[in-house]
Amino acid sequence: MPFLVLAFVALLGFGFVWLLFAVARAAPPYREEAGTVTFRHGTLLRAFAVLAFFGAPMLLGLWVLFFPPRSNTTLAPAIVTAALLGVAGILLVWEAFQFQLTISPAGLECRSPWKGRFSQTWEQVTALEYSTVNAWFVLRFSGGGSFHFSALVPGVTRFLEACEGRLKPEQMTGAKRGYASLRRKWPYSV
Repeated sequence: MPFLVLAFVALLGFGFVWLLFAVARAAPPYREEAGTVTFRHGTLLRAFAVLAFFGAPMLLGLWVLFFPPRSNTTLAPAIVTAALLGVAGILLVWEAFQFQLTISPAGLECRSPWKGRFSQTWEQVTALEYSTVNAWFVLRFSGGGSFHFSALVPGVTRFLEACEGRLKPEQMTGAKRGYASLRRKWPYSV
């Protein structure tokens, strides 16, 4: 019986990972209207976030139900794990539903789940960089702020096209590794 439960948990874990990587291919990748482009996390990531929020603690609960702890010493780690899974699920749901970036000829309307809403003009963008650790592009602004755009957001290539059209090549050099990780050709000869 423990083998079946572990196999079921492994199968669900594999499904979660597959769903997460399928987000980048979700359609429609972005919304484009009258010169503005709006990027949000796709439907698959939102579904994954909700499923992870409810599913992971539920699986742990089922595990404890079918294989009850023999003592309070073994119950404590299960409670801590359930709490951590709940917090991680809340953070994932918050990210999946609160992130939004709208690009227009005038500038950027950023909505970050962690930094709130703010606007920047294209002239205030000092650089576009890429973090290989987090797999996100970072827009740096002249006031010292930044905005993160995950490589998993549907339409990331459209986002890069918009940056290429409005930023100078020297402002884009920090993003070169991101192009390589997306298998996208670097648009500059430098």
